[in-house]
Amino acid sequence: MNSDIRILVSFKGHRKRHQLEKLLGSIGATRYLIDLWLTAAQQRPDGDLKDWNAKDIAIAAGYNGKPQKFVDSLLESGFLDRDGEGYRLHDWAEHQPWCCGAPRRSEQARRAAEERWGGSRQPPDQGATTPTETPFSPSSECKSNAPSINEHMPLSVSSPSPILTLPSPEPEPSPEPEELGKALFSQLPLAVRNFLEGYEVELSNEALNDLLSWCKKLTEQDILKALKEAVDHDAYRWLYVQRILTRIESETPEY
Repeated sequence: MNSDIRILVSFKGHRKRHQLEKLLGSIGATRYLIDLWLTAAQQRPDGDLKDWNAKDIAIAAGYNGKPQKFVDSLLESGFLDRDGEGYRLHDWAEHQPWCCGAPRRSEQARRAAEERWGGSRQPPDQGATTPTETPFSPSSECKSNAPSINEHMPLSVSSPSPILTLPSPEPEPSPEPEELGKALFSQLPLAVRNFLEGYEVELSNEALNDLLSWCKKLTEQDILKALKEAVDHDAYRWLYVQRILTRIESETPEY
């Protein structure tokens, strides 16, 4: 279950927030919106409220007025969308990728536990020897057949004559892979970074560099669409994402 949500600092003065307050007729009425978000994070982490009616949404938000008025105000101000006969929080997956990934993370943790403990959820006997452990200490039980270095060491070694040498220039140190990855990741659009962090998707430096190139060719929405499609199909290989991006590029005439 989610324990928090993300709210951009720009929400403080956003026009949609002021519009919602005017529609509901009270300053600070957006506290109901925030409570709705918090409830959804716990009960509907994907932002899909299709099985909630106006009364359910009002209760989730702690709104005591007329439920339909509250829902209509959310729709008009753009915080809620119609989805068929139901409702969906506007752009929830984009703004709350971590919340959307909660069910998937729970399922992955459950599978990992089953694979680790063989489905019993019980850790192995602490006294059992694991494959990586050895029942003896090599230093005490094993003797090397290699001769000691001292057996072939000459008694004295004459020092060579000193020769004047110029120090060779040291090459510029290459950035560590981890530092390079952070630098590449920081150049991605904010929404893309949030998505990757929310779904805990780790990309190699080569994949990050390729993704940056795609961000220059496609829109941010197209990039997010490709990433979400890959995650929905449990396809975490970068090659699969590349194929989706290529397909989107070919389907979009202006590119």
